[in-house]
Amino acid sequence: MIPTFQIPLNLMIEHAGHALVFRSWQLVAVSVGTIIALAILNHIAGKIDLIDHPDGSRKRHFEAVPLTGGLAILCGLWVGMMAQRETGASAGDVLALLGIVAAVHAFDDQSGLSARQRLIIDSVVALAFVVVTGNLIETLGRFDGRYVYLGLLATPFTVFIYVALSNAYNMLDGLDGLALSQFLIAIVCIALFHLAYAQTSGFAPHAFSVFVASVIVLLSNLGVLGASLRCYLGDSGARFLGFFLVYVLTVEGHRILSPIGAAYFVALPLLDMCAVVGERVRAGEGPMMPDRRHIHHLLVDAGIRARKAVLILAGLSIGVIGVFLLLQALGAGDLGHALGLIGLAGLYWKFRRNLVDLLRRGFGPRHVIGPAE
Repeated sequence: MIPTFQIPLNLMIEHAGHALVFRSWQLVAVSVGTIIALAILNHIAGKIDLIDHPDGSRKRHFEAVPLTGGLAILCGLWVGMMAQRETGASAGDVLALLGIVAAVHAFDDQSGLSARQRLIIDSVVALAFVVVTGNLIETLGRFDGRYVYLGLLATPFTVFIYVALSNAYNMLDGLDGLALSQFLIAIVCIALFHLAYAQTSGFAPHAFSVFVASVIVLLSNLGVLGASLRCYLGDSGARFLGFFLVYVLTVEGHRILSPIGAAYFVALPLLDMCAVVGERVRAGEGPMMPDRRHIHHLLVDAGIRARKAVLILAGLSIGVIGVFLLLQALGAGDLGHALGLIGLAGLYWKFRRNLVDLLRRGFGPRHVIGPAE
């Protein structure tokens, strides 16, 4: 008989109580820190022109709004690390790298960088993540009983995923709360998947702080915290979210979640980016040329209110994740997940505009377009 070790019930309750108290303290610290950071950043945003101004075409909001959300999340992460006393080299390296992402793209928000400059900078920072953390996407998954290892392609592939996902979240950041809600759905669902299959969230110690800070910035973005704290994510925030998701997935996600499975949790930003870039290339335009081809633009231009469009796309992302969980429950391996993802991608690219028309019919008549980033 294999010996087993059972933790006494009173000790389990004691540990759970300590964890609850600690998380409560961390939640309060990160929340307060993020709100204070927003207040300070919004105060100085006008002085350094870190402001998003409406232009009447792509940017249809009605007033100038500070682009401080990403920097506020970074401050929330720093407060969370201090609350956890995570001051070691690893924690400091992660904070520094994410700080570079937020700071560089805050400068982009303020002064503007070319698409080529952004691509080069993101690639260099992504390579720094790989070198400093030592975490790579080394395999695509297990097919026909064998793992498909990337070998020498692991580093460039990981860098590519960092850059692709950061751009995908940035492109999706076109309505109040859209990019943040998609990020929160992804990170919560991945954490629940880990809890179900590995008894660990896989994201300690940084993800809880980023999650809490992102919720605070979401409330600010939606105007819940008042006009003085209103902010947009900006390029700095959207790219921060993309980099952070790839980071946590390469830290521990691959242990039970292959890249094919992970793609379901971030499918909407990636699919929409691929569809829009494909349409631009077919039209002879630059792949990074701003326009109103994104799914959220199509929904709003079709007459669906901005808030309702955010909820619709949240439901769409949850539905895609549901497909993955269904395949998982049916015992599908990476091959089955890959075929399912290819099928979903094909349906999305072919029927994206038909879906918008269907949703327009189901969600009422046209109206005056509400604020959008």
